Amino acid sequence: MHNMRVKIPALFLLAILPAACLRSEKEDVDIQVFVEQHYPGCSEALLCKDLAYVDCNSAADGPSYYLERATGNRISTCGGACWFPRDSTQAEACRTLCPPEEWTCPR
Repeated sequence: MHNMRVKIPALFLLAILPAACLRSEKEDVDIQVFVEQHYPGCSEALLCKDLAYVDCNSAADGPSYYLERATGNRISTCGGACWFPRDSTQAEACRTLCPPEEWTCPR
């Protein structure tokens, strides 16, 4: 009988462990809410596949951003930031990531 008590909790743990691991993974952000919170005064995010584009008045020298849609992580800073890049790293990002290769939608 003592053996039975040890096996049942072990089986129970094996049954719930995958579900617990799935819940511990970072959930996707609501990109529109993320943009409102982290980019106030900017446009609503335009969506294209796994990316989001946010314009912070780039027509008047403001920046624009390409973000990972699921996480909100910034891929590149474009727009006004590319008019006068602060260094060679920014200049290279403007040449290669504005827009990123994955962005295939019109803006």
